[in-house]
Amino acid sequence: MNMQQNTPLADALIQVLADSALNFHAVPWGGVSATDSPVSQRYRDLFGDRISDIDVSMAAPALDSFFRPRGPLQSAQELAAEAFGVDATHFLTGGTTLANTIAVTATVPVAGRVMIDHTSHQSVHFAAAASGAVVTSMPPAPGNRCPDYGEVVNLLRRAATAGQPFDAVVVTTSTYDGHRLRCDQVLPLIAEASPTTAIVLDDAWAAIHCFSPQTHSIAPTRVAASLRARPGPVLIVHSAHKTMRAMRQGSYLHVIGDTDVRTAVQQSIFRHHTTSPSWPILASLDLARADAASSGPVAVDRSLQASSTLTRSLNARPDDLNHFRVVPAPLPAAEYVTDLMRLHIRVPEGHTPVWVRDSLWHEHRIHVPRVAGRHLVVSITIGIDNVAADKLATALTLLENSTPILRQPPQFPNMIEVSANEGDLIIAYPPGRPVSSHLAACEALSNGSELFTVPARAGSSRNVGEQCLPPPNSAFPIEPKQSKNAILPPMQESTSEEKS
Repeated sequence: MNMQQNTPLADALIQVLADSALNFHAVPWGGVSATDSPVSQRYRDLFGDRISDIDVSMAAPALDSFFRPRGPLQSAQELAAEAFGVDATHFLTGGTTLANTIAVTATVPVAGRVMIDHTSHQSVHFAAAASGAVVTSMPPAPGNRCPDYGEVVNLLRRAATAGQPFDAVVVTTSTYDGHRLRCDQVLPLIAEASPTTAIVLDDAWAAIHCFSPQTHSIAPTRVAASLRARPGPVLIVHSAHKTMRAMRQGSYLHVIGDTDVRTAVQQSIFRHHTTSPSWPILASLDLARADAASSGPVAVDRSLQASSTLTRSLNARPDDLNHFRVVPAPLPAAEYVTDLMRLHIRVPEGHTPVWVRDSLWHEHRIHVPRVAGRHLVVSITIGIDNVAADKLATALTLLENSTPILRQPPQFPNMIEVSANEGDLIIAYPPGRPVSSHLAACEALSNGSELFTVPARAGSSRNVGEQCLPPPNSAFPIEPKQSKNAILPPMQESTSEEKS
């Protein structure tokens, strides 16, 4: 039997359930079936009849120690590390928000120096600020939000040459809007410029991509494995539930590095992770790894077929502004390629993208949360097949001939007027990243995002080469401008990941 088909943690949890063990600790699910509970049927309608069995509150000796695993959790994490090609993998149950926090605090000491991609998820910025680090935001490409990686490499090299290397650099390698960084080109240059600097890679949206020959060529786990000879470690975060068959909030934190960084990661997990981890989520991470290792190529191929089905259905009509149409995702810079499992659908004139998004839900029960400019951004996960693709195409075709209905927008108390002070962060959610100005904030609101102002922490320090955040950008999508320091030539629209 292929070892990657083993699921030691899931098997251990199944055995505990089969033993009908009594639990004198916590989680009193036994009361759900009690006749005197007026909501017991609602519990069963929502969670089924086995919630009292599955959501166990047990650690050692029943299952394993979460913070110092020696049994099935340890075995499951070792199998995951082997599958992803890294030195160690940790299962986490607080989502990538927590995984990023753990990765940043494990690599950046108090008052240390860290360079951050300013388009990073909010959790990266919050973790750096909480650590008291001196934060340098990556300089943006001209007229763009994405980092100017040519200048990033120059800054890292100058700092290392001056004997003051950055403790860590945080890079976003897959984005909410369907862009993937060409890690095979960018990471070796970052590693060479500052060999001792820890590299933290937020690859939240591309875990399943590691298991398919159609998508794995630029996967950071694959590229980082070639950097083992350098003294600085590499940490990679995967939001497993976004693309793999894992429960929500299940995340992997991968480590490539020596025992010192592995110890630092373990200590950071102990400081930040809940002491009551969800064993169903942990077991789902074990199952998701086995599922991806055995069926990943077939599953990804099926989702790409569904993507082609949707594209053919929508693009069979005339190429004009009166129809929904799948269009190439605009690449922000030469260092990026399009995520093959994400589609951008242009909204026809006379309809607003937010209205289309809301109508898909209210009228067709189809959830497409992301709007980017005039585009809907659709994730074609391994849970999407041709039937689902046909349903979306049919719904969009019906909406083409619909008269937009003005719905009362939801009144979020935290959809605020932007009045941030210098140094404050203005966060648009989704996608959960900083915006640079009132203009950009208004653009985010027009796409249905909520806005949050996060005051700067006292004593925190932030700079970007010479400025805090990039200047306001034009409405998305934008045409990338070539930086004089760009490390890669411009790419053609037809570029696919196989060429990387």
